[in-house]
Amino acid sequence: MGTWQSAKAQTVQFFDDAVSLTVQQTGGNTQSVNYAGKARANDAPYNGYTKLGNTTTSTANPQLGTFDLVNTSQLTLTGGSLITRPLLDDDNNPYVVTGTRLQYRVYLKTATTIPAFTALPFPTSATVTSPAGAKRYSGTGSANLLSGLTVGGKYVIELRFEVSTSSDANGDNTDSDTQGVNPYQAEFDLTAPPAPTLKGTAVYVTPNSGSNANTQLTYTVNSSTPPPPPAFVGANLGGVTYDINTGQLTLNGGMAVTTEAGNSTVTNATLYYRVRQQGTGGGAFSFITLAQTANSNGSRTFTTTTNTVNLVNSTSVTGNYSIDIYYQASGTNGSSNFTLVDNNNNSYYTASFTVNGTPVPSTVWTGGLNDNWFQDGNWSNGIPGAGTNVTIRNFGSGTQNPYPRIFCNTTYVYTSSSGQQTTITNANSGLALARNVVMEGNSIADASKLGLVVGTLNVGGDFDNRYNSFSASDGTTTAFVGVNQTISGGTFSSVSISGGGIKSLQTSMNVTADLTFANGFLATDVTNPIVSIVTLADRAPINSNLGGRLLTETDNGYLRGLVTTTHRNITLNQEDTFGNIGMALTYSNNNPGEVTITRNTVQAYSPGSGAASGVRRIFDVTQPAASQSATLTATVRFTYLDSETKNLGPNGNINIDEDNLGLFVTTDKGNTFTNLGRTSLDTSTNNLTLNGVTSFSLPTTTFTLGDRTNPLPVELVAFDAKRSGANALITWVTASERNSAGFEVQVSTNGLTFAKLAFVASNSANSSVNQTYSYTDAEAGKSGVRYYRLRQVDLDGQYAFSPTRAVSFAAANGTIAALSAYPSPFTTTDQAALVVQAPTAGAAQLQLMDMMGRTLASRELTTVAGISEVPVPNASNLPAGSYLVKVTFATGEVKTLRIQKK
Repeated sequence: MGTWQSAKAQTVQFFDDAVSLTVQQTGGNTQSVNYAGKARANDAPYNGYTKLGNTTTSTANPQLGTFDLVNTSQLTLTGGSLITRPLLDDDNNPYVVTGTRLQYRVYLKTATTIPAFTALPFPTSATVTSPAGAKRYSGTGSANLLSGLTVGGKYVIELRFEVSTSSDANGDNTDSDTQGVNPYQAEFDLTAPPAPTLKGTAVYVTPNSGSNANTQLTYTVNSSTPPPPPAFVGANLGGVTYDINTGQLTLNGGMAVTTEAGNSTVTNATLYYRVRQQGTGGGAFSFITLAQTANSNGSRTFTTTTNTVNLVNSTSVTGNYSIDIYYQASGTNGSSNFTLVDNNNNSYYTASFTVNGTPVPSTVWTGGLNDNWFQDGNWSNGIPGAGTNVTIRNFGSGTQNPYPRIFCNTTYVYTSSSGQQTTITNANSGLALARNVVMEGNSIADASKLGLVVGTLNVGGDFDNRYNSFSASDGTTTAFVGVNQTISGGTFSSVSISGGGIKSLQTSMNVTADLTFANGFLATDVTNPIVSIVTLADRAPINSNLGGRLLTETDNGYLRGLVTTTHRNITLNQEDTFGNIGMALTYSNNNPGEVTITRNTVQAYSPGSGAASGVRRIFDVTQPAASQSATLTATVRFTYLDSETKNLGPNGNINIDEDNLGLFVTTDKGNTFTNLGRTSLDTSTNNLTLNGVTSFSLPTTTFTLGDRTNPLPVELVAFDAKRSGANALITWVTASERNSAGFEVQVSTNGLTFAKLAFVASNSANSSVNQTYSYTDAEAGKSGVRYYRLRQVDLDGQYAFSPTRAVSFAAANGTIAALSAYPSPFTTTDQAALVVQAPTAGAAQLQLMDMMGRTLASRELTTVAGISEVPVPNASNLPAGSYLVKVTFATGEVKTLRIQKK
């Protein structure tokens, strides 16, 4: 398994090679160890190293120990070396060594698919005294060998030492010290962290009659203890019978508990529910978002007790009903996302209740006469009123009966399937009215239809448009006027929200004109952001070039969740309100092209210990067409609601004084923030304005408001380390400092063990403006890659580390072209760089490609005769994975390098 073949004769002779590791087993101490592949008997230190396993030499694989993924152990490849001597080619000339490296990969021993090798270059060379003509090549790195592993088991580290050569007689060659037959190996055991878990624990309901009238009752889920409180499964909720018209069985919410370990973090939890008549299969689920109320040692509690969903409203006839519930949570695990579900092993958790009385009137569309909504003969039980449940039956294929269309207070011409035309007058029809509206169907291609052509449709109950078969013409309004409603989504012209309560959006809602709030909330499901979101249309003639808009949002009625809009044409020096989404931008210098803004009004950033929090309003600003080299400048106007500044933080105990609000920006998903401040604040209109904002990180930047006196974590605005001749220039800028003593500049040659270079005192212990610092590392004898970081120290002794920056001091070989990268692998916070060694000065071409060979970025370089350093194009925005970098030098020579982002 994992062999590599070469049919060519050796072009070099290998004498010694070894790899260096930093090892910390679970519960153990950190130590540096070395393992040798080939080692001559008298060559120190190689002959003193433990031998790597190899089936060719019958050497058993060394066992490195047991490790875990919960930050209590590490296994890092920190470097390696080899000693080699070129042989003679067919013209009796020695081969020229053009590159040396260590190839490595890690895989589960039982795996059937083996990953590709990753290269650690050996850029440093030195002549050795013995054997004659040989050189020692070495390199350093900081490759986390545990990175990307997710399951436990026995793992294999496979290693191969390689030398690339070239000669006029024999061309280019690559040799390994075992001639590629069997790579060296070592093994280790990995204990995977426990998977994150989700367990529903409670459901809260309030009946309006019986001995517990208007008292919130708790029903347990997954409880191993006997009642009280009673178990939800099998319970008759409230213990009473509910009148189908006046009864109230309010679902207030529920509780769920999650656990996490390693780098997994649970971010959201949701309770899903549906009501179905007993003996039927049931329909779609609605949801209630559960808020985090506690977090202790990786165990989070999510609870909501204030929802007002009346389950009786989901019934249409008298009889016995079941309520099915399940819980769902989502979170992040490093660079990926995960979803947890507790659904009682796909059986759901089910309780029951009973309704009696006279059923709500209902009517079914038959289309027996024409397509006119306002004609009795088209309905099984007459034209629907405000309290009538409406069903639009799916006629399927083979029927000529029309589906309903709504023409309010107007006259139109109906054309039958046979072509006969009839003038229909609805001059005094009034509005179209309904309680629940259900459009039946089996799929998008096989579903009933309802068209709103002229006027307004008032819906007082649930709106079931699951197959997106509802259509609304320009200038029409769909009004949701009930208390608590479920809306399955669809495309609308204008939408009105009134009647109070919460309108829960199950899927996407597209609004081409106005979304107006009178009283009540439209709530999206933030645990399913791709599915449940409101999209406001761009400006177009159909909406008088105004675009989709949010109107009259107040604390008593607004869009609670996710809403997005894209404007494709931006006019400089003209404010764009983006449909009153709450963030208005006035670009003043460079045009960004297309701009997408997405708003989240459910979550608030409260990183770290949760001592500080942002407001419950977050904006992502995406500018995919903007130039990477152009600086965007804009005036930002941020609009907020009073309620979004209160009851914040993990425990809901943080309130932000409006007078202390400031604009904050984050480019790392809310881990650290920059306090941008503000130019003006109008607390009467809830508008904060900041002029001259340039903090746009392409393609997406995230803005929120925070407390300037209790700010979100403020880190470095910039931190850079660049080679300057034989020295390294380290520069950094802070946006604000509180209680800061200064910065300890640290250096490392392996990226793991750091030493102090110097201490730079803070310009001011407390500052709210940008502060600039620099330090020059003039230490003599630099070689290889040096890693720099800052240790920011507070006056009270607390400290925090900056990201790490790497600088290459590799010596240039003026006769060859070479290409390397550092750090390897790199992360989003690293300044990933390429070291381009050119034999002559001139113009070069750089390409960044994915592993399929597709070009992701291309640029021209001007190289010097020697070493040039250039950044990896768009490195911070690349997804995790492997990429190819190709450089075509001025001489026509081409070098290709594989890089990896983790």
